[in-house]
Amino acid sequence: LLHGYLRRRRNGLSVPGAIARTFRETGRAITATTLVLGAQFLLLLVSDFQPTNAFGALTALGLGTALVCDLLVLPAVFVCARRAHLAIGGVAYRSA
Repeated sequence: LLHGYLRRRRNGLSVPGAIARTFRETGRAITATTLVLGAQFLLLLVSDFQPTNAFGALTALGLGTALVCDLLVLPAVFVCARRAHLAIGGVAYRSA
């Protein structure tokens, strides 16, 4: 997500436009990958060996949390970072 967002910002898209286009192109892939991996780790819950069982549950929980952060928190961070950058007199992002 970050790479796609920064690339679109460098190409002149607004913050909301860059976020929307990045999600349109990568959002489904990120969601599908996380759901498949989470389901696979949840299969470890059927294990009778407690450490394996706990590992599966915690890993699936971590993947779900990361997905929520990617889809909800990261775009908000992009918007807030841009506003903060403008508030201190910053200029638009430029790559070297």
